[in-house]
Amino acid sequence: MVDLTPIYISAGDGGDGRISFLRTRYQQKGGPDGGDGGKGGSVILRADQNVQTLRDFSGKKKIEAKNGQTGGAYKQHGKDMEDVYVRLPVGTAVWRSIADFEPMRERRMYTIDEEGERKEWKRTGRDDGGKVRSHILTPTKRAGTTKMFSYHGSEVEAEFVTELLHHDDERVIARGGYGGRGNFQFRSSSHTTPRDAETGESAEKGLFFFELQSLADVGLVGFPNIGKSTLLSVLTNASPQVANYPFTTLEPNLGILQFDGKKAEERDSYVVADIPGIIEGASEGKGLGIAFLRHIERCRVLVIVLALDEYAYMEQDSEQIVQHLEEQYRQVEHELDVYEKASEQELEKQGTNHVPLSEKQRIIVLGKADLLSDEQKQHVASAFHSTPRAFFISGKTLEGIATLKNKLHEMLRSS
Repeated sequence: MVDLTPIYISAGDGGDGRISFLRTRYQQKGGPDGGDGGKGGSVILRADQNVQTLRDFSGKKKIEAKNGQTGGAYKQHGKDMEDVYVRLPVGTAVWRSIADFEPMRERRMYTIDEEGERKEWKRTGRDDGGKVRSHILTPTKRAGTTKMFSYHGSEVEAEFVTELLHHDDERVIARGGYGGRGNFQFRSSSHTTPRDAETGESAEKGLFFFELQSLADVGLVGFPNIGKSTLLSVLTNASPQVANYPFTTLEPNLGILQFDGKKAEERDSYVVADIPGIIEGASEGKGLGIAFLRHIERCRVLVIVLALDEYAYMEQDSEQIVQHLEEQYRQVEHELDVYEKASEQELEKQGTNHVPLSEKQRIIVLGKADLLSDEQKQHVASAFHSTPRAFFISGKTLEGIATLKNKLHEMLRSS
């Protein structure tokens, strides 16, 4: 599952101002005419509801905007470079490495002597010595919180920068530098031939981490190959990959659950996420591990999907079927419980508003009901009578789907 990716982002530096003097056929020693440098491109993140994963960044190491163009002779302004827009899924959190970030630096003065040697010094008018400046994003409750990420075998401390919560949200994540002034800007009555100009600003650049936490109302949770993708396809308009082998779903698939009531207030739509299959030890990082569990933190309702393969239903008696389904349920609940305890302290430190997993509304769905006899259903229903409400459903015959939809609608409208 690609839901956490490191990426180096570099905005474009501003172009240097030009040092030049007017030279024409009739004027060999004209005045200063050096133009200003162009602005470097910024890197801007944009939330896009049509992007569901961070797959496009898998294997990608860098995102760069171009540097502004150096100013030209005849007072020509250097070309400003275009901003680079990066499309990310709604719900993406952005973190920035503390050690690997270079803030913007002020423009500095420079000159080129008669021997053609370039020399730089701190900018006049502001005695800051080229001190750093950082672009500040919209403040959030999580601003200033930190988190550790694994990067090339090392632990990297990163600070929270921003979060894209709505479609078309935009954030300037790395600001391009402004161009420096050319020597034409430094002319005066007492300084008619300035050989001074400004460098462009150095742009923001550094190592960032994109972290996707699905903004789904309903999360389908369960072991691999038990029918979650099929359930998503019959509940919503999604077309996930469905196959009879484990880990078909390697990234969260999203679908829209529509309710078309006669009255306007009865017409609702909700996002349903098919979460990649859990395995025993996921909370300790095994299999798809913590990456899987991260996606359910924001789901309002958890649907725990339990089912056995076709062979087990046909070859095992009712007692054995119940035993295996109960064991599945215990393992899923155990992984959720372990993850919740391990992550609770970290979430509180980050200032994240979250409902503990143990307090989220839950439904148990017993899948592949078309393979169970009435007697087997009675045994299973009896075994799960003390758990959250259980529903028998079949993605093949659509048994129980309408009832499940109505129950989800009721739970979502009340939460």
